Amino acid sequence: MAEHNSLLEDIDLGSAADDLTLTTAPNAGEAPEVRHGFMLGEQPALLAADVFSELAAMPRLCPVPDTPVWFAGFINHRGHTLPVYDLQQWLTGSPVDRRQPFYALLFDRQPHAAGFLLAELPTVLTAPTALDTLPAARYAPISEFVHKGYKCEGHTWLEIDHQALLNHLKDNFHQPVAKAEVQDNS
Repeated sequence: MAEHNSLLEDIDLGSAADDLTLTTAPNAGEAPEVRHGFMLGEQPALLAADVFSELAAMPRLCPVPDTPVWFAGFINHRGHTLPVYDLQQWLTGSPVDRRQPFYALLFDRQPHAAGFLLAELPTVLTAPTALDTLPAARYAPISEFVHKGYKCEGHTWLEIDHQALLNHLKDNFHQPVAKAEVQDNS
């Protein structure tokens, strides 16, 4: 039961019933460190410990035509428009199944807020142990954005530099339009 109480201390219901604010326990100096891990395909991942994050359950997405398939679209979150990326699609070629319950992990505050789609709820990690060496990522494209590794609950969790990753995605956002065949009618 103590594990459940710890989880409840770490979740703030916020102003919307379907949103959860993921925060650190108020007495972090007295309690073990609590982190929230999430899956990117089959890769366990973390945001940096000091990153503000929230969880939105099954947000209504507004897709944008002629954008990369890994850009899920925009959501309206408390009156703010936020871009949401499907990193599972980017890494594995297989999108998060939006016919099943899904979530958007929202991070940072306006005007820098954005989100990643998740197929399942984040996992509460209590007292993850920092690794001395940087572990290899399961998916090569994410490797350059990993700056720390942790061991917890039998998994190796990679801490992602989400700002560097977002900048990379934005830099590669342009998706060339296929050239239409030109017919010569002469």
